Order: sequence, then structure tokens, then C-alpha cells
Amino acid sequence: MINRDIRDFAKMCLGYFYKVKYFWMQRFGHEIDLSVAEATKIVSNLDIEQNSSIKANNKINKVFDLMIVIPAYNCENSIEKCIDSVIDQKTTYKIETVIVNDGSTDNTAKILEKYQNKDNIRIITQSNQGFSGARNTALQNITGKYIFFLDSDDYIPSNTAMQDLLDLGIENDADIVEGAAFSFYYDNGKIKKNRDMVHAYEGKVHTSTDMMGYPWGKIYKAELFKDIKFPDSLWFEDTIISLLLYPETTKKFISNKLVYAYQVNFEGISHTFKGKEKTIDTYLVTDLIIKELSKRNLINIETERLFLNQMAMNYCRLKGLSSKINDAVIVLSINLYQKYFQRESENKLLTKKQTDLKNAIKKNDIKRINALLNCWNYLR
Repeated sequence: MINRDIRDFAKMCLGYFYKVKYFWMQRFGHEIDLSVAEATKIVSNLDIEQNSSIKANNKINKVFDLMIVIPAYNCENSIEKCIDSVIDQKTTYKIETVIVNDGSTDNTAKILEKYQNKDNIRIITQSNQGFSGARNTALQNITGKYIFFLDSDDYIPSNTAMQDLLDLGIENDADIVEGAAFSFYYDNGKIKKNRDMVHAYEGKVHTSTDMMGYPWGKIYKAELFKDIKFPDSLWFEDTIISLLLYPETTKKFISNKLVYAYQVNFEGISHTFKGKEKTIDTYLVTDLIIKELSKRNLINIETERLFLNQMAMNYCRLKGLSSKINDAVIVLSINLYQKYFQRESENKLLTKKQTDLKNAIKKNDIKRINALLNCWNYLR
């Protein structure tokens, strides 16, 4: 009880601090004296790969009810548990598992040999192309009515998970079905649960923000990936799920049946990206997706809301970089909004802070934009 009281008190103090900071930044924060051309040059001059695409031309041949995609790179300690959790599934549905050995240099390839002659398991070997490249290779030939992404560090904790997801998906002709999950880590070889990831309700999704933005833990209709892929060579590739696929679908369902165990990787990108120039990928991915949304006539009040949230997330990810880069991304993000969302009418889906950010962008009020993005998680 004492620890809980201390946490609540600390949270309250932090909330007051950010309210004061928000007030101060609106009045005394710095302005940005950059044109869009100058901001573009700052970003393009960074020494990172910036050419990428989310467009694809994938073939779909629905031989199976579900295709499970497992990218495998140097995962000798976890790949067996991962694959065995698929093999152990008790289901009336036909499932193919596609494992992409993405240029592993440890014993991953040798371990995979024991699975190569098993029914409905397909192993692809390629030079290292990263998470996106491995998933995209599997997506080039989609063999299932639905697709499920499973990372090699993770596993499926319930042997009825795929049955549960497919039952709900097929019964409702769902575009996406997301189940419950938990995160874990290993402590002296033993699994320790980190936190549960469950939903406030079950059934048809009310709003996309009720779903997790991760690609795993859900099944997708094959057609969703017919002409879309994960952006090659860019970090934060998962952004296509929440910012593009969610707005494109109307039949989304969530369930609190357990379908996924996610291993927390303390050495992974999500824990180590701060301060690295490649973090700029978070903006580059956003830019790609907004342009694609426009081509698909999906610029509307829902995607406006998602973009404003994404703008705040990008700001948070970029905090470790120089103020010059941060300023450039803010200028470019404002330009994106003004180019694609400026004409949107009153949006009743927006929270107060989202409405404030929208109005600040329209007025080009840089001080207020900075203040809102900096204090975003402590505002309503």
C-alpha cells in the first residue's frame, strides 16, 4: 500500500511539473526559423538509408486457412520453442508455417533442419534483410486466407489460440482479429511475466486505438497485404499496422483469449534507439504512409486523429537527437498536415490536446506545437 501511495504521489507531482512546463513553453519556448526546403535538406543529409517503399505486388493463393510467418535471425535459443508452439496447436483449420532464415550466422539454420520435412512447414533461406525484409519475402507468396506474424523470440502460449482467432475471424468475415497477450523476460532461465496486454471489452472494435499497434497477436485477411509490404531498411516498420491497415478496415474484432507471448528484448531497437540518427525513420515511415493514405482516399477524420497521435509519438522518439533535426521534423510534419488534412472539418473524435494541436498547426503556432508535443502524455 505504501509503495502504491508513493507511486501515485510521484505521478501527481510529475503531472504538475508538466503542466507548469506546458505553460512556460507556450510563452517562452523557442521559435523555428526553417523553411520546408531547409528542413528537407537537413533530413536528407543524414547519413542513413532513406529510400524505401511500402508498395508490393504479392501473390495470393489460398491453399490454407492461415499462414504463420516467422522471421528467424540468430535465434538459436528461442526458435524451437517458437516453432513447437505452432506445431502444438489443436485446430480444425489448415495452417502453413513459413520460416524465413534471414542470414543467421549462429546455429539457427542447423536447428531448422529438423523441421524441414514436417508437413505444412516451409523454410526459406536468404541473406540478411532485416525484420521487414524477412516478412516481405514470406508475403510475396501468401498461401492463407489469413496471416499471423510470430517473432522468433516469442511463442504462442495457448494450444487453441489459432482456433480461437480463426473461429472469430471466419464467423464474422473479419478483416483483423486481435487476441490478448502478455510480455515476459527470462530470469535465470525461467520465464517471468512482465505485464498482461488485454482489452477493455470483447467483440467488434469501437475505435482503432482500442487495438495494439504491434503486428503480432492478430490475424489479417490476406488481401490486406496484396499490394502492401513492410518498409524495407526502415525502423518502426510496424507503423503500417496502426496508421494504414487499421483505417483501411471496417471489420475489426478483439478477444481476451490468450494468443501471444512477447519477449521483452532489452537490447532491441525499442529500448536502444534513443539518440541514434536512424530514429529519423519514424518520420520517414509516417511520410510514406500518409502519402499512401491519400492515394487510397483515406484522408478523413479518423486518419487525422491517428496522424496527430503519430506526430506526438515521433516527437518523443526523436528527443535524443539534435534540436536542428527535431525542428526539421516538426516543420515537415506541419507541412504534411497542411498538405493532406488542412481541409478536414470539425472533428468530434479528437481529444482536447489533439484539437489544440490541430489548431496550433493551422495557425503555425510553433511555441504551442512544441509545448503540446513535449508534454503530450500528461495532457488530455
